Amino acid sequence: MQQIREKSAVLREMLDAGQIGLIGGMYDLGTGKVTFYPDTAVNVKAPAR
Repeated sequence: MQQIREKSAVLREMLDAGQIGLIGGMYDLGTGKVTFYPDTAVNVKAPAR
């Protein structure tokens, strides 16, 4: 996650401005499911219930 901020000025500016959110995750090739890691979230709001 830190590498994304360091290597992309465009994404860093958008994150800093609150225009986008970023969250880490892992795609399982066997099941096709994605597991998200909430502790890595930057500018991500919880979905409305």
